[in-house]
Amino acid sequence: MNKYKIIKKRAIKCIKIPMIILTVFLIFGCDPIFYDQYKIDNKSDFEIMVYFKSYYDFDTTIIIPSKSLKEFFHRGGDIGYAKDYKEEFLSIYFDSISLNVNDTIRIIKDYLNRENWEFSETGNGGGVANYKLILNNSDIENR
Repeated sequence: MNKYKIIKKRAIKCIKIPMIILTVFLIFGCDPIFYDQYKIDNKSDFEIMVYFKSYYDFDTTIIIPSKSLKEFFHRGGDIGYAKDYKEEFLSIYFDSISLNVNDTIRIIKDYLNRENWEFSETGNGGGVANYKLILNNSDIENR
């Protein structure tokens, strides 16, 4: 009888360890997570104000100093893979968005047009989708 108890204990140990490893793998290893980032690279001599209302936050105003790169919106932690949303790249997160300098100077670059934004994808698995708008002095003029 002792012989069978020893074999049973070893069999249970041999099954427990793979089951724990499999459970951990299923919980943490299957679903990739992705993030979306929106940045403005302000290469102009002007301070840029970004006003937006996202579906997740209240009205937000962010100031982008001249000669600086700044992320103004970051959304992530969703299951899936980073991808380019093409023409819906703003409407996926923003109810409204506008960029301004001041009352006498305006931005003439069409920042709502996807073609004016650079897109890059980083990471494997879920990854990060990066949208970047570059603004130069030539994109800004007097009203």
